[in-house]
Amino acid sequence: MSVNDKFFDLNKEKQDRIINASLKIFALNGYSRASTDEIVKEAEISKGLLFHYFISKKGLYKFVFDYSVKYTSMELSRGISFKEDDFFEIQKQMEQVHVQIMRNYPYMQQFIEKAFLETEVEVLQEVFELMEFLTERTNQIYEKVNPDKFKEGIDPEMVLTIVKYTIKGLVADTFRNEKKVNLQHLQQEIQSYLDLMKINFYKDSELDGIDKYSAI
Repeated sequence: MSVNDKFFDLNKEKQDRIINASLKIFALNGYSRASTDEIVKEAEISKGLLFHYFISKKGLYKFVFDYSVKYTSMELSRGISFKEDDFFEIQKQMEQVHVQIMRNYPYMQQFIEKAFLETEVEVLQEVFELMEFLTERTNQIYEKVNPDKFKEGIDPEMVLTIVKYTIKGLVADTFRNEKKVNLQHLQQEIQSYLDLMKINFYKDSELDGIDKYSAI
């Protein structure tokens, strides 16, 4: 049994406290600036217990990244229809999955995004294969997108970039005040922005079911 396996002998509430504390501190600070003192304070555990299960900060980072990738991949498999070819419907499904993940692990998505911007070579080497796996998994979701639904001259890759930055901003605004996080409102807001983009980027023939006025 590995050190990390022993961690799962803890009760689920304590596991999630440690995972969520780690996700939050790493997401907000990055690997090098993240403090294990802050993590144990947030998790309400002793530092000795943290190192008992993860040996080092690098060991903890690798564990929570591995956990995040597996958990996210599992939720995407459950929540995304691989028969769907509409870019914006796929994106709505994906964001519904992300919001659902936030209900259990509020900072998981932000942690993953921060990890992909990580510059510390020692941790990048540890999680590189997991990064490749998640990237490939995400690319597979978009493979079925039908580019013919977009207006002439619209690049779907550029639209995806716009969508990513918009959602990242909405999530950041939502978490700016931790005491007032409203995930239901966030999900509704994301869907409204996606509907608005669909109106602007899709051919008129592809806009069935969207109220153009309510999305503006």
